[in-house]
Amino acid sequence: MLSGAPIPARTAFAFGFIAALLLASPAAHADPWNTGAGTATGDVFVSGPAGAQLLLDNTPTGLVAPATLKAVPVGPHTVGVRQGCMVSDKAIEVHPGLIERVDPVMAMGTSTLTIGVNIDGATVTLDGKPLGTSPLTTQSVTCGSHAVAATLDGYTQSQSTVETHAGETLTVSLTVTRQQVGNIAVDVTPVAAEVLLDGKSQGTGPRTLSSIPSGAHTVVARLHGYADGTMPVALGPDDTAHVSLSLVRQAPLTQRLGLNKVPWAKVGAGTGLTLLAGGAAVGAVFLNNEAIANYGTYASLTYADSPDAYYSANVGTPRTLAWAALGGGALATLGAGLVWMDVGGVHVFAGSKTVGVSGTF
Repeated sequence: MLSGAPIPARTAFAFGFIAALLLASPAAHADPWNTGAGTATGDVFVSGPAGAQLLLDNTPTGLVAPATLKAVPVGPHTVGVRQGCMVSDKAIEVHPGLIERVDPVMAMGTSTLTIGVNIDGATVTLDGKPLGTSPLTTQSVTCGSHAVAATLDGYTQSQSTVETHAGETLTVSLTVTRQQVGNIAVDVTPVAAEVLLDGKSQGTGPRTLSSIPSGAHTVVARLHGYADGTMPVALGPDDTAHVSLSLVRQAPLTQRLGLNKVPWAKVGAGTGLTLLAGGAAVGAVFLNNEAIANYGTYASLTYADSPDAYYSANVGTPRTLAWAALGGGALATLGAGLVWMDVGGVHVFAGSKTVGVSGTF
């Protein structure tokens, strides 16, 4: 066919028909999930949980559950569901023209944490639990908030709080710095006294406490029988603080309680008299009641004999003795009370001219 010659109508129709078929074919349409897969597609319905973010093959779809993923290329895929720290990843097979249903089973997600410390040999903890010493390998942690810390003798602690999300990888860098320290020279008397720094024993006797972190501290000297000696210390960097503590002997416990002034002989006598008086009083009441009971029994048996003679011998005399015992017990009790008052620090002086009160032993 010559260039520039008109194309026959039948030929032009044939070319147009072929072009229309090519444009209408599935290969001419863009892949909505950018997978580069084949032309056949299906749909995927994710039932929940409500509001969860949906992913397809680890790529966010911009949809939230419940939702249908449209025109997913045929073949194997992974449907991801993310809601806070809860995750679900389910492998599915998409078939042409069909709808695959996914009912996620959510579980706590994990993340990857890499912890770096500027100095090797530092102890690293995660949420207060030791992980090991730096340098460390990558750690798998649960999703959420975590406290990371690094400590090393002679260095300040470095700590950080990180918030991890399911499936992500985080790197935490911790920097420990050398502490500023000083010394505390302690002189203590008596030399047997124990020395404590901030409540921790440092040994006994005069000594120098070395490499103490600068700042506020408290030095205490302690020895049995002596009052504690205490001194606060403000320690500067590379400084040597001097502390001198002289302990003062404490009075014996009996003296501090005043027991050394108690006349123990009087206490014993007063206790004995009190017990005697109480026994006499109880005995008097018992004898009196017994005599009355006996007289009533006798009188009920016979009235022919002389009840007066019986009363005099078996009731009157015991009753008199009972009252006498009761009176004696009362006097004894009064005497015991005076002794106890003496023990308590009150002296009663009874005389023809003077009745006085004194608190002196």
